[in-house]
Amino acid sequence: AGSEASNFNNLIRCMDSEIILSVVEYKGRGNRRKENYYKCCDEMVEDISKQIKKIRNYECPYAILGYSMGAQNVYELFARKLIKENPICVFIAAHEPPDVPCMAKRFSLNNDKEFLRNVKTYGGMDERLLMDERFARIYISRIKADFKLLQEYRFNSEYHIFPSQLIVFYCEVDTPYKL
Repeated sequence: AGSEASNFNNLIRCMDSEIILSVVEYKGRGNRRKENYYKCCDEMVEDISKQIKKIRNYECPYAILGYSMGAQNVYELFARKLIKENPICVFIAAHEPPDVPCMAKRFSLNNDKEFLRNVKTYGGMDERLLMDERFARIYISRIKADFKLLQEYRFNSEYHIFPSQLIVFYCEVDTPYKL
């Protein structure tokens, strides 16, 4: 949530040279920064599906990684059967299962300072960036739009089986969760 596809570029250094990394860019950021943010989760999942179809090389096996808010989106891609060609593997990281309300639902979007204080509990935010007023304004607007989507997400009570190997990365440090 709040991130850009370019943040995943560092993965390239950790990957075998035969692996091609393709990323999906959400509206309102990166090379799509002039587009309006998504109005609802359905719009976001449909857009992600279209992007995957556009960038996917159908002559090669592929895998999908969903990190943080992306994990929720990947689940929905498969739940809605928007991915027709099964990947060899699906990686899900740093997000609660779809039937567990995510921590983002507890955050108020009305007070920027309180909101940022809560978001910082997730970690990974370089506070020096927020000292730049222009960047802070853009970032807060973007991450609030994402948190609004996370808050609006509703699990439909139907569990879906992934059509390929599923690897889940989850720990208390990545996504704090209290029972």
